[in-house]
Amino acid sequence: MDGLLENLRELWSRSASRIADPIGILTYGEVVEYLALHRPGVRGARGVLCRERAAGRWYYRLFYIDEHDAPVFDAHGRLMAAKSVLAARCDEELTELFGGADMIIIE
Repeated sequence: MDGLLENLRELWSRSASRIADPIGILTYGEVVEYLALHRPGVRGARGVLCRERAAGRWYYRLFYIDEHDAPVFDAHGRLMAAKSVLAARCDEELTELFGGADMIIIE
């Protein structure tokens, strides 16, 4: 999974929609709602939430991957449902899911 995380970070760094929406706390409910509303019509698509520390806050980034763990792109070649959030922290449920990792897959 480390290779997937690095691949997603690289794709995000080249993305035109990298601007983060600043919030205080990112919640599990917000993540699930966003992923459900933007679910692609790709077989086996799963949501991915990555995080990266930045100046005392966290960048949280949402993506989709397909059944082969490859990033999902839209018809214009952009990452599907890519969204970035800058938050002070995440809620307890997300904290538990992340554990010591920087990426979680949400089925």
